[in-house]
Amino acid sequence: MRHFQHLAILAAVLLTQVFASAQTPPQAKTPPTAPTKSPPQAKIEPKVPAPSKEYVGSTTSIDDAGKKQIKEFINSRMIEIETGSAKNVRQATNDILEVLRLPIATPIFLRVVFDELKPFATTMFAVKEPAKENLPGKDNVSPSLRASNFFEILRWTRTPGSLDILINQATMSVQHDMTTRIGASRLLADCASSSNLTAPQIDTAARHIREAAEMETSWIVRAHEMQALVAMIVVAQTGKMQPQAEFVRNEFLKVLAIIAGNASKEKDSEQVLALQRGLILLRDMLLKTPQDEKIKLTSAIKVITQSTIVLAKQPPKGDSATETALRKSATGAAQVAISINTLLGDKPPAQSAKTPA
Repeated sequence: MRHFQHLAILAAVLLTQVFASAQTPPQAKTPPTAPTKSPPQAKIEPKVPAPSKEYVGSTTSIDDAGKKQIKEFINSRMIEIETGSAKNVRQATNDILEVLRLPIATPIFLRVVFDELKPFATTMFAVKEPAKENLPGKDNVSPSLRASNFFEILRWTRTPGSLDILINQATMSVQHDMTTRIGASRLLADCASSSNLTAPQIDTAARHIREAAEMETSWIVRAHEMQALVAMIVVAQTGKMQPQAEFVRNEFLKVLAIIAGNASKEKDSEQVLALQRGLILLRDMLLKTPQDEKIKLTSAIKVITQSTIVLAKQPPKGDSATETALRKSATGAAQVAISINTLLGDKPPAQSAKTPA
């Protein structure tokens, strides 16, 4: 009897499990997970290579294939200089300078490079100042930084056309941004010294620099412009172009006289900083000038030196760091003016006797 009871209980358990299994819906099979795909990597365009050294060192006219190489190289780097981040701007500039500075680079090659750069002198300065906030995906690079890199490239083409562009961008009526004018003016002297200027080119460049300096308000730009005029005097003398040397010297003295006059006005008192530097340039120039040529310059120079000595007796008042620096510069300028008068034949001023203790 117990045997039949055990069998009945076992059968009941089995039926319960079968029933429960029948009531549970079958679970859907989970499809296999597809492998995760990485986002496609941005394609990195290879840099346009530098022109073949065959063209860099060419002593004959460069053929169309060479001009194509140069054009593609310059355009690719200039696009970065006009629109890239600060890092890319500097890298693109270095790429071009590395080629221009090669010892084998010939005037023929440099001229072709300048021809490719020239159109950018228009587009470069049409770029607007970016918003103060960073642009999406880009560094906030000022136009003056882009311009200064462009100027550096122009200077190393060592062409008269490059000097013309630099003079233009150092002219206040053309370029209103003072930082950009400073960037252009600081390269004028080096560019003038290495551009193989002809006599007419010297005359034209000197006149334009003098005209720019007359209207300039930045003493830094004016100091650079006077350095450029002195550099052109040396170029003219080295090339045995005496009329040009005399012409540029007179243009230099005109600029220095204007600066001396400005420095005496309270609103332009910082021009004494340019005056002091200009007088140092004049003194060094006179040390290398023959006596007969000094005599021709004496009357014009004396006007400048006398006004400088008077200026030192009426220095800016005040105790600020700026006013102190201006007084120091005025005193230094007067000392240089006295030494210039001595070079022109004046007797050195007598030293005041010290009162015995």
